[in-house]
Amino acid sequence: MLAGEDEVSLAVYLSDEVQADLVRGTLNAHCHATEGVSHFVMLLWSAGQERPVRQLDLELQAEIDKASTCLLLDRQHNGGRGGATLLRRLFEGVELDPRLDARERSRYREAHRLAARYAWHLLSELEIGVERMLSELRGLYRLPAEGKRARLASVPAR
Repeated sequence: MLAGEDEVSLAVYLSDEVQADLVRGTLNAHCHATEGVSHFVMLLWSAGQERPVRQLDLELQAEIDKASTCLLLDRQHNGGRGGATLLRRLFEGVELDPRLDARERSRYREAHRLAARYAWHLLSELEIGVERMLSELRGLYRLPAEGKRARLASVPAR
């Protein structure tokens, strides 16, 4: 929404249902909210860097953000004991919405595949320490899209 001639007003919208579920602390609501905020922040950051951003880049970053925030919350609340269980919930047995067209399905599958591999790497970094994982995430975020995808592809499979 345009606020003025030289201004733009932006916001992230979270449905009433997601907001209510966030209060209850559900994983699903956390993931939906994190995805929306991730897209919002990445679009703004990319614009500020004058970098193009593709839908694949947005989906990939959202998957990474969901995994990393879940791992950090688990560390805070459970001492990190549930990290592997969380990653399995986020990345194994996932079914895509059947209404997606072939191109969308391909994009989501690729983002999911790369993020899953990287999420397990993040778990091993987190086991060394929070700052180690955050440093890894900061470095990845600053890479251009091609560099980010190359970095993710280079992470050893678990």
